[in-house]
Amino acid sequence: MIMSGNKRCSGIPLSVAPGSPLAQVHQAVDQLRHCLQSSIQGEVRAALPCFTWPSTFESLAQRFSLNPFEQFILLLCVAMELDFQIAQLYGQVMGHERLSSPTFALALALFPQADWQALAAHSPLLRWQLLELAPHPTLAQAPLKIQPRVLALSTAISRPRRLRRAGHPT
Repeated sequence: MIMSGNKRCSGIPLSVAPGSPLAQVHQAVDQLRHCLQSSIQGEVRAALPCFTWPSTFESLAQRFSLNPFEQFILLLCVAMELDFQIAQLYGQVMGHERLSSPTFALALALFPQADWQALAAHSPLLRWQLLELAPHPTLAQAPLKIQPRVLALSTAISRPRRLRRAGHPT
């Protein structure tokens, strides 16, 4: 995919070192973009590739006992922060341009092994406050936003120490 501005053809910003954890995250966002585009074209379940999770996501998954579906939800939120154009794809997948934020409904629609337990109060995403839920009449349609400390860890901008200080698992 050819990107405009200061991005390489792969969608990774020129200022990101190839092979770095941040470059791995950008590659996962590119995979997600392809998945979204395939879903829009009607190839819903077949579109989702076996994601190559960035090392930072693997660390978060181990630390917080996240399953692949919960990692996918985090990726939806991280992608929203790294690629402003992805919101338009979220809206197209959900069939409504105004629904341009990541939601549990979007994740449930895209991920073959969707797990409704990710919406439970005891799920790692909510118990450890990795995500913020915007007020909405339904939990599935509530816009999701990644917590800044989790965004920093998932993109390797910050070190895990901060979570330990905040009382989160080590």
